[in-house]
Amino acid sequence: MHACEAPAQSATCFGLDQSQVRLYTAIARHTVLVMAALAICAITAALLRDRTDTQAPPPVRPDQPPPPDV
Repeated sequence: MHACEAPAQSATCFGLDQSQVRLYTAIARHTVLVMAALAICAITAALLRDRTDTQAPPPVRPDQPPPPDV
């Protein structure tokens, strides 16, 4: 049985206290905060993508040597 399948263990999967799981507002608040954090991470990764690209440019000629290590 997966840890999130049992109702008694669902609080552990959400990271909420057992009494908080019963409240709709607690689950909704937690979900909104998690989705906001994910959106911030996705936007940051998209903005930094051009600065963190580690792939070397493709060779122009077949006999071109690889780029030097930086």
